[in-house]
Amino acid sequence: MENVRQRSTLNLAKINKFEEFLTQSDSQIVIFGATGWLGRECLSLIKKYLKTDMNSRLTLVASRTNEIVLGGTKMHVTALDDFSTKTKCDLVIDFSFITQEKMKQMGEKEFVLQNSKLTERIENYISEAGPAFIYYTSSGAADPIFLSNTKNSSKKVYGELKAQAEVKLEQISTEVGSKLLVNRIWSITGSQMLEPNKYAIGDFVAQVLRNKQIAINSSDQILRSYIDSADLLDTCFNYLLDGNSGLLNSGGYRVSLLDLANSVYRVLGINEKLNPNYLPKVSDEDYYSPDYELNKLAINYDISLQDIDSQIKNTLLAINS
Repeated sequence: MENVRQRSTLNLAKINKFEEFLTQSDSQIVIFGATGWLGRECLSLIKKYLKTDMNSRLTLVASRTNEIVLGGTKMHVTALDDFSTKTKCDLVIDFSFITQEKMKQMGEKEFVLQNSKLTERIENYISEAGPAFIYYTSSGAADPIFLSNTKNSSKKVYGELKAQAEVKLEQISTEVGSKLLVNRIWSITGSQMLEPNKYAIGDFVAQVLRNKQIAINSSDQILRSYIDSADLLDTCFNYLLDGNSGLLNSGGYRVSLLDLANSVYRVLGINEKLNPNYLPKVSDEDYYSPDYELNKLAINYDISLQDIDSQIKNTLLAINS
């Protein structure tokens, strides 16, 4: 009877498919955009599960040759120009893309050209390598409703490029028989965040550290949805490696800028509360996940999504790192 109870308990236990993939196989992973924010979050997550030599299992690719030190482990990063298309892999993780704020510096024509070249090179590699699994970071800007409403030219161009890449990858994955997960990311947080001041949550934390107060210069009723990037990646990889494919929005927790600012005050110990500024909100200023299916999937894989307070603390870590 005792053995029956033990088996029943084991059957009910939730299995982390990403950890299983990493620890029970010698599968190879190629990560494009490995030195960026999400690349670093991904490596930290892999290190959490993979106790053996990470260098033997991972091929890291970025725009230039580099070296990442993670928990005392040195990891080589190959420049995309030096990356061999003969590299075998079972899982491709693609974070690479020139971000939208660079369009002003580069000009729209060059921005489109460089991103198109980058995307094409990775697509050609995937076509040749035929990995079993593909994870692609798209953007909320690729959402058709957002694209039709936004008046922000750089976001529109960026979103259109991402949407085109989604379609092409779907075609390629069908041709080579890969499982493809397209992850449209809206607003994310994380302790590996680079340039925190570019984001509302990072800016608010930095303002408190600097001035002990927050000034919101736009409507404080603008909505965002935040999810910790490690939680996001863990959930997505579990879902993909469980044999699923398709499109997932980033989910998380929806919050107004006013509520976010007051949460930052509370978490950082500021005994103050902002009142509404009553500035009018432009319709395309909202930027939040249209569904929260990912939150439900996290529960299936026993992943506890960090709440807004925890995400604020992680943002503080990123600023102080």
